[in-house]
Amino acid sequence: MSKGYRVLPIRSVTDLFDDWKDEHPRGYEKGDTYDHVGVLTVQDLRLVVIAETARPRRRWVKLEDRTLLAAAVEHEIGHAVDFSLGEKPFSNTREFITA
Repeated sequence: MSKGYRVLPIRSVTDLFDDWKDEHPRGYEKGDTYDHVGVLTVQDLRLVVIAETARPRRRWVKLEDRTLLAAAVEHEIGHAVDFSLGEKPFSNTREFITA
């Protein structure tokens, strides 16, 4: 099985995952949904999703701020690499933790 991930630019996360519209993403503020998410890693699909629009703090914005976008993409690519390095995330191994 391939360990590679695909990077998919889309308009919004909930355009791709319609059934997530009312779901609360882990790590986000109370009341936030996947409409608030700009970039995420979907481990089961081996996919990094980059949304053109997100709704942080209750208003729609375009992810045009290169610094914010770059940091978010780097973070999610890091998850993809981490998940690709073994059966469990490499960051959960003793080798990583004690390095």
